[in-house]
This record gives sequence, structure tokens and C-alpha cells, in this order.
Amino acid sequence: MHDLKTESRKGTWKEFDVRFEQVHQDFSARLLVQNPALSPSEIRICSFLRLNMTTKDIALLTNRSIRTVENTRNNIRAKMKLQPEVNLVSHLLGI
Repeated sequence: MHDLKTESRKGTWKEFDVRFEQVHQDFSARLLVQNPALSPSEIRICSFLRLNMTTKDIALLTNRSIRTVENTRNNIRAKMKLQPEVNLVSHLLGI
């Protein structure tokens, strides 16, 4: 997490993506098939949410404000057309 937070290595995000896909096989591909309008940034947030990270942790890791991450989560929910009673993290775990 320290390397991801500081982005001290250029390949760190790529390495995260590769390792994440090794554990959560084809998650990004399945997510994109179901929700083709998601941006790469939104897909990364979905990956963090699937890891059950909090909004605060995601904000610290991505050098964004908590409000920005909350807005991104809302955008993801809208693009997925999720009803208010549907939990985003639970939905992502089901993909």
C-alpha cells in the first residue's frame, strides 16, 4: 500500500492490477461487460471496493479527497443503475 500511495514506482499501479486480477480473476473484464460506460478510474475504485476498502482509505491511497471518492462512488452507482437499497460493495462482490 505504501508504494501505491506514494506512486514511487512507475509500474506500481500496473503491478496492483496484475496481482488483483490473479486473485479476482477476470473481475475487470466482467465488470466492463456489464457496465461498459465505466472509466478506468471508476474500475480501479470498484477494485478497491471489492477489497472492502473504506472511502477514506481509497482517498488516501489515490491522493483524492474523501468527497471526490464519494462522488465517484455515486457516479458508479448511477452508471450501474443501482437502486438505493442495493449495497454497492455487495453488488461488486457478486460480479
